[in-house]
Amino acid sequence: MKDLDRPASLTDPDTAPGPDPADDTLPIEALAFIAALIAESRVGAAAPGAEVWLLAPDGTVLHDPAGPEAAGGAFADRWPWELEPLISGALADAASGGTVRFDAFRRSAGQGGDRWMRVTLTLLGQRGTARLIRADLVDVSAEIDAARIKARTAQAACRLN
Repeated sequence: MKDLDRPASLTDPDTAPGPDPADDTLPIEALAFIAALIAESRVGAAAPGAEVWLLAPDGTVLHDPAGPEAAGGAFADRWPWELEPLISGALADAASGGTVRFDAFRRSAGQGGDRWMRVTLTLLGQRGTARLIRADLVDVSAEIDAARIKARTAQAACRLN
């Protein structure tokens, strides 16, 4: 039986309009949805103090672990202004396919205070011009504090000798 309420092109799977195979970009809404799914899976965020963020190549936050209301705005704006050149360069490197790692100090209101974070930026994939960058942040404050104590102890020992 033929559906008379709709044109045949909408009911026949062979002729129904669909995504244009030549258009391989994803809308930002689709990227945000994918970002939330990946981040919610907690893949790679097993370490205490770990966070998974998902970013657009320009650094726009698509998923913030603080919740959906915190998404949007620039990733670099969540760090001290002095780090903007470092973060911009790291995002550009990650968007071009590289994996970038750096340690940076981040002030954090209401999330356990100020912390040293080890940041890893990775390009998750590319579909046309739509790309997604995963930002893994791991709290390394204890590691950095221990290294500082060790260095100070070594300096003090040298002065005593």
